[in-house]
Amino acid sequence: MQYNLLYGKLSLYLNSLPSIEDSDCINLLTGSNQNDIVLSLHANQTINDSFLGARLFWLSEESELDRTGSFVLKIRKADKRRILRPYFNHIHAIVDEIENQRKRELRLFITDGGSAGKSRWRSTPFTHPSTFETIAMESDLKDKIKSDLESFLKAKQYYRRIGRVWKRSFLLYGPSGTGKSSFVAAMANFLSYDVYDVDLSKVKSDSDLKFLFVETTPKSIIVVEDLDRFLEEKSKLTSSFSVSGIQNFMDGILSTCCGEERVMVFTMRLIHTFNKLITTIQDSFHVYQYLKVPEFNENMQYNLLYGKLSLYLNSLPSIEDSDCINLLTGSNQNDIVLSLHANQTINDSFLGARLFWLSEESELDRTGSFVLKIRKADKRRILRPYFNHIHAIVDEIENQRKRELRLFITDGGSAGKSRWRSTPFTHPSTFETIAMESDLKDKIKSDLESFLKAKQYYRRIGRVWKRSFLLYGPSGTGKSSFVAAMANFLSYDVYDVDLSKVKSDSDLKFLFVETTPKSIIVVEDLDRFLEEKSKLTSSFSVSGIQNFMDGILSTCCGEERVMVFTMSNKEQIDPILLRPGRVDVHIHFPVCDFSAFKSLASNYLGVKEHKLFPQVEEIFRQGASLSHSEIGELMIANRDSPTRAIRSVIGALKTDGDGRGSEEMIQRQIRDDDVDSSQERFNTVKDLRRIYSLFRKRGSRRSQASISPMP
Repeated sequence: MQYNLLYGKLSLYLNSLPSIEDSDCINLLTGSNQNDIVLSLHANQTINDSFLGARLFWLSEESELDRTGSFVLKIRKADKRRILRPYFNHIHAIVDEIENQRKRELRLFITDGGSAGKSRWRSTPFTHPSTFETIAMESDLKDKIKSDLESFLKAKQYYRRIGRVWKRSFLLYGPSGTGKSSFVAAMANFLSYDVYDVDLSKVKSDSDLKFLFVETTPKSIIVVEDLDRFLEEKSKLTSSFSVSGIQNFMDGILSTCCGEERVMVFTMRLIHTFNKLITTIQDSFHVYQYLKVPEFNENMQYNLLYGKLSLYLNSLPSIEDSDCINLLTGSNQNDIVLSLHANQTINDSFLGARLFWLSEESELDRTGSFVLKIRKADKRRILRPYFNHIHAIVDEIENQRKRELRLFITDGGSAGKSRWRSTPFTHPSTFETIAMESDLKDKIKSDLESFLKAKQYYRRIGRVWKRSFLLYGPSGTGKSSFVAAMANFLSYDVYDVDLSKVKSDSDLKFLFVETTPKSIIVVEDLDRFLEEKSKLTSSFSVSGIQNFMDGILSTCCGEERVMVFTMSNKEQIDPILLRPGRVDVHIHFPVCDFSAFKSLASNYLGVKEHKLFPQVEEIFRQGASLSHSEIGELMIANRDSPTRAIRSVIGALKTDGDGRGSEEMIQRQIRDDDVDSSQERFNTVKDLRRIYSLFRKRGSRRSQASISPMP
């Protein structure tokens, strides 16, 4: 009963294989560090391995008598003679590496300059105590990094199989003193890797940097600290090596040939600083010209081009990347508009050229100006088309603010005539008036604003400039009002597609062709159409609907359009119809809850708090519900008395939580209004007695709490 050393080595080897994670059952054990987790193969589980093109299967067995274990190798007979001995030699080599990794003393190597025939590195024992347990970092991020490094340690064969050098690179960025150096030490202790600290101030040339790399050893971390500071101060250094030399150091042919089993770490203060510095270095190879657009001319007359430029630059998505921007109130009180602050730069691109606008402000008279920085090589080619582009964009923005909206409805049409008839669109709904969660509302507004500014982006990625929404939920929950709010927010016309009047797939295509840019195309109750299609006289197909959503016609003629589809329930709809590309955004419209009720009360009654609100909240908590439209109608009918309006909602919720009771109450109140409109809208006592009578009649078939008449 002597212990088989090969069994122990096999256990260590198999537990190091990445394929252990694919086993149906594995043991999780504590590693050498208290917080480390080690995977171990469970009894009666199989793990796969591959070697020299052969597939091998290891089964972990456990005796039921004495609980001793064994490993059983399953190998093809044709492969056995060819690979068995080399395979076990490979196992011994991997196990020796793992064991040496646990035992070896770590060393820190620092740049020494060196000379011909001497090493460029001097070393000292690396005794930094930092570990992943001692550094201050979010637990989830820490676990992901440890998992990444563990996977790297085991991935030698994988990297060879895919033809890549077995190395890993990290960028650590953040202000000084935030723990970047301690993190590198924690990585070294975790991997049991030596550390090579590259001091760029002692590197004399690109060739010198290459020799430094060549003299590093496997199982090492190569660290370049404060890379951004080096790039920023390069002109002050005596070194003559280039940015290209740094790039080749990172991933050039030398790095790919001599970088096996290494981790490269670069640190810098801020990532955007690095991007700016790279731009600065690239700029040194180009000649730039500057064009100034002042706010006032020599005679102190306002420069209209300055106003247009301000409107254009503030509409660019890249304004959000500026270091300082002003937040201003828009045309609507709750809208926030971004405006470029003085002495800030904003980037733009046009016909492949990069342009930079600087916003300047005079210290004497506080007048402003914009300065365009443009490459001399690009100026003659793009300057005139670029300003024509600016004028066109500004005209679009201004027209969007002024244009009268129209609602187009399906007319059937005939040869030579339009299939649409229009009428002015005057729906007053806005995002401020609809009952919806504030966060969701803000996200949708942000999405639509981003869409309006994204023409160039969509063109750059080769996609048609359109957006699709699915609104789903019970009837009366505000889907139509939401479409109207979108139209008013975007200043887009609305095309209402009536599928019952569409005779064929071809007819549907012609309807789409006759829509115009800056429009919302609405298909209401799409689920009802799909359910009742057999009852309709139309002969167009589901495939026709799909092509209407994202077919070749939609992608060619759908520029600057928003498509909206509404339905009661999407669960029964084929997911293929609603896949991304056909529908970009799904928005659920549930029945009214207490939060939506408060929003309706604020909008319809001008009430933000009321003594009856706790009672309403309790009824909603018990599961009662009405649609937004039903509650809205009750509030409209009693708008002169918020207390009476809220009591009527309470009565409807108590009578019939699914909304059927509210309809009778609304009808009763409207009839009373029609009889004598000169009197106050409702007499509270009289009205409640009528409601009580109505509830009493329904009491024979439902045992619900009734509202007692007021004394």
